[in-house]
Amino acid sequence: MFYILIILLFLIIVFVILLIIAFILQLKVFNFHLNRNPKIKIFSHLDFPDLSAESFSFTLGKDVIKGYIYKNKNSLAFKNLIIFFHGYGGGHQNYMHEIHRLTLDDNLVISYDNLGCFDSSGKMKGIPESLVVAKAFSLYFKNNFNDYKKYPLVLMGHSWGAYAAINSARFFVNSRKIVAIAGFSSSNFFTRGNNIFLKILRPFIFFINLIMFKKYSLYTSKKTLRKINIPCLLIHGELDNIVTPNQSFLIYKKIKNKNIKIIIEKEKYHSPQLTIKANNALRDFLGGKIKEDNLDYGILTELDENIFKEINNFINL
Repeated sequence: MFYILIILLFLIIVFVILLIIAFILQLKVFNFHLNRNPKIKIFSHLDFPDLSAESFSFTLGKDVIKGYIYKNKNSLAFKNLIIFFHGYGGGHQNYMHEIHRLTLDDNLVISYDNLGCFDSSGKMKGIPESLVVAKAFSLYFKNNFNDYKKYPLVLMGHSWGAYAAINSARFFVNSRKIVAIAGFSSSNFFTRGNNIFLKILRPFIFFINLIMFKKYSLYTSKKTLRKINIPCLLIHGELDNIVTPNQSFLIYKKIKNKNIKIIIEKEKYHSPQLTIKANNALRDFLGGKIKEDNLDYGILTELDENIFKEINNFINL
């Protein structure tokens, strides 16, 4: 009996230690406010003469989430309303070229900064936080965007934003289409891979997220795509080493859903909506080969016109 108690005590101590390590890791990856890097140019609607922007904000507890409604000044009529969810590591203005391009096809685009990102207050807390914010925005949208509800609704995002776009279909039940670029399926995707230490910590990080985000931590893109009946366009780079194929389209290929269309872009990394040249430049920048002072924004923001034609054709079918 004594030895059993010793073993149980040892297991409890190990469990607590691993839980503390997992919590520290969660705090290290999140739990801060992400500000703009003054050494990197962040574009805004002011950089696009034909783009107008109308600001809005809504609350999430004590925090304020800020965003914009974007329109092309030359559009005579609008075809769709696109809610664009941004990725991890910045705010929605990191995607101003994508947003502007979408408006050129006569789409209205709504986008906001997630909790703890750029102009929104608070601190980031974890991957499922984007779904908590999306749920809050869906309620705000329902009560405040009456003039825009007549347009077909499209949910779209990149990386973390693609995860949010797919799973937000649970909240925006009238969504007509989904476009997910380089998205992962599960909130614990950053613990995936061959790192044994992360594999050990995975259930503990899952437990922490379950406590913090409750049901939102259980939502996965895989489960949502099985549940909903909304056409979804999935775009992924074949060489993506941030959200690998095993974390994305290889999962979705197994889903028996005729509404899913997958485009695999060869020779591209984590930004398949950009050209190969832009993907290579981003790879070199993230890999430390190009410094902030030497960035060529003309190359870094070079959109792949063929991809945007695919997106436009898909959302207007």
